[in-house]
Amino acid sequence: MKTKVKSMAAVTLFISLLMPTLVGCASIPASASETGESSISTEDGSLDLFAKTDAENAAAAADTDEDASSSDASVEVPDNLEDFQFVYNGSVISAMDDFETLDKALGGYDQGRSAAESYEYGDGTKSNIRVYVLEKDGSKLPITLTIEGDMAATSRKIKVGSTKEEVLAAYGDPNVEPPKAYGPDGNELTRDAYIEMFGENLIYNLGDCQINFYVEEGKVISIAYQNNKNHDKFSWS
Repeated sequence: MKTKVKSMAAVTLFISLLMPTLVGCASIPASASETGESSISTEDGSLDLFAKTDAENAAAAADTDEDASSSDASVEVPDNLEDFQFVYNGSVISAMDDFETLDKALGGYDQGRSAAESYEYGDGTKSNIRVYVLEKDGSKLPITLTIEGDMAATSRKIKVGSTKEEVLAAYGDPNVEPPKAYGPDGNELTRDAYIEMFGENLIYNLGDCQINFYVEEGKVISIAYQNNKNHDKFSWS
């Protein structure tokens, strides 16, 4: 598992460097690229919700085994939540909230782990949630919110540690194709090769938000919400 995560970092970095050439005309905004974020864009300009820096991938590799052993923790989810809401530490969080509301609801970002446009929330030893923002007209606008620990659950009771089958039972078949990716030889990766290198992305566009369940070895290891309203305020081409 750790070797696979490290290989993901290398391939993701390779693709991000060549992204303007390899993925049509889609790219990340200049303000995001200046932070050193590795990123892949879909053909319509959507971010790869799980792209991370090399440092973040190294931390994820160190945490993978620990997360897998603690994925049985239960999270109580109230009925009738909206798809853009989830439960974290007993509180209902909305991926559509402004940054100040999110920051307060999540307990304040970790000063030692956050930098520039990425704000992290956790227990002091590792991140459980990462919020990626871009600034516009003097305001920080949350673009993606990634759940990396098992202390949160979606409105349909899916969490880190849930199986792929549970995701499909709760959300049905994905309605968004994962981004195209290219190998070192410049050829587009097949579906199987993509999954081998990056894991599997189950992506759902649900109107105001988009949710990406990142699956490795049949289990969810990350969940990312994209705030479509904020995303659409920026040019991605």
